[in-house]
Amino acid sequence: LGMTLGEMLDRSADLYPNKEALIAGDVRLTYQELRQWANRAAIAFLDLGLGKVDRVLLQLPNWAEFVYAYYGLHKIGAIPVMCLPRFSEREMEHFCEMTEAKAWVVPLRFEKIGYHLMIKAIQARAKHLKHILVIDTREERDEPWPEGTLSFLSLLEKADLRKYSEEDLSSLRPDPDEICHLMPTGGSTGLPKLVL
Repeated sequence: LGMTLGEMLDRSADLYPNKEALIAGDVRLTYQELRQWANRAAIAFLDLGLGKVDRVLLQLPNWAEFVYAYYGLHKIGAIPVMCLPRFSEREMEHFCEMTEAKAWVVPLRFEKIGYHLMIKAIQARAKHLKHILVIDTREERDEPWPEGTLSFLSLLEKADLRKYSEEDLSSLRPDPDEICHLMPTGGSTGLPKLVL
């Protein structure tokens, strides 16, 4: 087939622009709208200096922001590292070290898990991690914001879709035979491994 996941989204948006593509909580998007959010994410990542083969930790639940980030990374040839929301500080630090991740996209809170302390600890120790992109929910707007982090949603809202044309973004696409993403293994002992 020779298509990347980012190209598959674009193809679907070309063929079915007004069909519903994503339903996540209150968010309902057509394929065209989803492509725009993925492009915003791609531009936000590029503006941070991320690019081809850079690894980015995605520690998000099944939220719309996960989809934006995942496709945005694919569009610029960066490699998402899939991390479960329940992963602990030990596991996330392990993935930071193993992948030399340059960025981490993480919620402030998910269900009963608060990430403030983990963000602070990893921020202090991870050598390669340049950006921590945090997602807050409406309920958390009054909580203290972790110092040295960026709001992923603010970056998306500020991303200028005119800055890069569709052709510019498609020129950054990875080769379809390159690594798509890194997935953790399960297991009952030791730290998870990552599979290409």
